[in-house]
Amino acid sequence: MKRFTAFFLALGLALLAGCGVAETPVGGSPLAPTPEPEESAARVMVSFETVSDTIERDGAVMLTYSYPSAVVSTGTGSGAKVSEAINAALTPPEDKLASLAEAAWAEYSALDEAGRETWPGYGLYYGAEVVRGDAAALCVYCTVSETSGGVHPNSGAFALNFDTSRGERLTADMLGADVNALKAAAAEYILESAADNPNAESFTGLEEFAASALDGDGWYPGDDGLTVFADPMEIAPYAVGEIRFTVPYSELGALMDARWPPEEAGEANGSLSIGEPSGDADCSVVIDEGGRAFELTADGSPGAVRIYRVSMGSDGGTVFGSEALYLSSLEPGERLGVTAAFMDMPLYAVSCASGFTRLIGDSGKDGSLLLLEP
Repeated sequence: MKRFTAFFLALGLALLAGCGVAETPVGGSPLAPTPEPEESAARVMVSFETVSDTIERDGAVMLTYSYPSAVVSTGTGSGAKVSEAINAALTPPEDKLASLAEAAWAEYSALDEAGRETWPGYGLYYGAEVVRGDAAALCVYCTVSETSGGVHPNSGAFALNFDTSRGERLTADMLGADVNALKAAAAEYILESAADNPNAESFTGLEEFAASALDGDGWYPGDDGLTVFADPMEIAPYAVGEIRFTVPYSELGALMDARWPPEEAGEANGSLSIGEPSGDADCSVVIDEGGRAFELTADGSPGAVRIYRVSMGSDGGTVFGSEALYLSSLEPGERLGVTAAFMDMPLYAVSCASGFTRLIGDSGKDGSLLLLEP
């Protein structure tokens, strides 16, 4: 897992899910298992609850940390297995938290009174977003950022890839019969396409990266091709950020097993409408326990549906944050039941593969809900 291997060895939260009501309690504590319904494997749903906490000492915050806790439904019975694997990788190990808190205390103890008043504390933040979810593969792109007194955060990323039907982690040797030939083809494409990258002149160690791109967990078989990525400072200066290369499936041909390139989907051209709960939604999810229930209904074929957490930026605009829900498909007329919290300002936004994006808000008049332009 590149430079962050030690981060991801702890046992995580074993959360079980169904494409009925997927409940995750505050604090990430496991609930009793919820059986997955017998339904089409083409429907994949992943919800993320953000779990946050602090470690304090002598009345001061030494460390703030947060991580997403996932609940997965695949319709094939593999959801619980995948949930457990994702949460094991995204839950910070206790020894890592303790080590960071101790290092923070050592720095804090050396500060004078003025320095302690502006002490920001250390931070450890994990993120996750589904980059592909269908009957063949579920791919979750994960980030980790550590602030521990340096000039900039220590940042990196890794991918968690699964065979949707079996719930097993995908490894490079499962992508094709001749993994060495596949690696060579991917490396060749990376080297050729790197020349057209606007940051090409700053690249270092590119050949070594290309040759080993599939050896770790910096890749995923996405919707458009086999994507590999380099962490900040891996092949370019930190300011450049992460570098991605997507090798089209057409470039890999028969080297890639035919089950991994996604099936061609029809054009996503629909939208969503919002209304009161009917009690018989086709899928449902609880984002916030005790929140308000409502339904999103597909008008046309919107494709994959995502719900994001949002906040207001310093300029008054909307800032899109972490992903709260991924649903691989919603067919015309189907309804997604959601339970989520509401305040004066929208806390969530919904987007579809069709390009439809709206904030979810309360009208402030009769209690009705609205889908608002961002």
